[in-house]
Amino acid sequence: MAAQPAASPTTATARRPIRDLPDELISQIAAGEVVERPASVIRELVDNALDAGATQISVRLSAGGVRLITVEDDGSGIPQDELHVALRRHATSKITNLNELETVATMGFRGEALAAIAAVSDMALLSRPAAQENAYALDARSGVLRPVARSPGTTVEVKELFFSTPARRKFLKTDATELAHCIESVRRHALARPDVGFAVWHEGRLVEQWRATFVPGQGDSRDALARRLSDVLGADFVAQSVALQHRAGPVTVTGRAGLPDTARARADHQYCYVNGRFVRDKVLSHAARSAYEDLLHGHKQPVYALYVEIDPARVDVNVHPTKIEVRFRDSREVHQAVRHALENALAVPRAAALGAADTPAATQPGGAGNVQPRRPPVQPWQSWQAQTAIPLEERGHLVADMQALWGSGKDPVRAAPRTFDPAPQPAPDAATPPGIRATAPPPPAIDPAEHA
Repeated sequence: MAAQPAASPTTATARRPIRDLPDELISQIAAGEVVERPASVIRELVDNALDAGATQISVRLSAGGVRLITVEDDGSGIPQDELHVALRRHATSKITNLNELETVATMGFRGEALAAIAAVSDMALLSRPAAQENAYALDARSGVLRPVARSPGTTVEVKELFFSTPARRKFLKTDATELAHCIESVRRHALARPDVGFAVWHEGRLVEQWRATFVPGQGDSRDALARRLSDVLGADFVAQSVALQHRAGPVTVTGRAGLPDTARARADHQYCYVNGRFVRDKVLSHAARSAYEDLLHGHKQPVYALYVEIDPARVDVNVHPTKIEVRFRDSREVHQAVRHALENALAVPRAAALGAADTPAATQPGGAGNVQPRRPPVQPWQSWQAQTAIPLEERGHLVADMQALWGSGKDPVRAAPRTFDPAPQPAPDAATPPGIRATAPPPPAIDPAEHA
């Protein structure tokens, strides 16, 4: 008897009815869009701390943030009767209507962060407003509210991240890798807020600290930003970069752009901010790359910190739950503003490098009939030009050969018009190759020992 064909999975599985998902499962699904790793938790909690007006934020970690994340701030705090509401999905104090959503100026606004974190961890929320006598702690899982001792501000403790979703926890990397991502998350906030102090602790040891360099209403914010950039990215970045200050219509671009010599193999030192929010946007990255296209070759990546200020109504930050992506109403005007800001800033050192190459070298007396040439000092941004420039000796021989070939006393290589000094020039050295004009700087002295 012939065997009956096996039933397909489609026919064997009975149809399931459509039903509502449990609230806990809904929260865990939503948490997958917001919380990817410990650094995601830090990003959301630091956003809330900045919105609360904090001036000092401390992040304490254990096992790279997998075992413990604690974010403490000295902000406005949460009243006792609002602690339970703060843990509900889509509960926020940032917006109340569509108009406020379209012009949102705060870091957070979706009302999903605390609920998402509580769904995949063991979380506790401690807070005290300045006008409240005691602080209160709320356990997110049990809902127990109890009084505790704390100065004004808020503390969020997140323990055992992804303990309720073991499959997600398996995708995490080593503790060292997760710690690096956590530090980078705090670094991005620190670069945008020089008026706030940040500290990162891991296993009881201070690993990073950036003190506030600016007090609102006191001093120059641009100087404070330069000091914060020096603290976070290093003094070499500030020394080998140029300042940006450009305004085009509703778009203002500030920050610093690294010189071509500071280019890196990876794009890990590229920071773009829109209204104080760190973003990854193709329009901004393409504008920056196009500004450097004549200065960098191959796969070299420029370094920069760009701060774009624009009317909140002209940019949509409600594109992705992580709020790291934005959409501009007129992307062309933003692209042009960023590109021109970088080109104008980089044109200054480039013009200085070209001008230095055209300036006659100063001479030093070295005895009768002895003129010792001296080159101008090479600036950091000139090395990229020196790599492609034709040596002066070779250029002189090339001009002489062209003159002999065409039988003309004129230089076939047309240079840009120059302003000549009417003062008499010193007589060229006898070793000067024929074909070099008297106004050109003499070639550098060659040590015969180097060619022995």
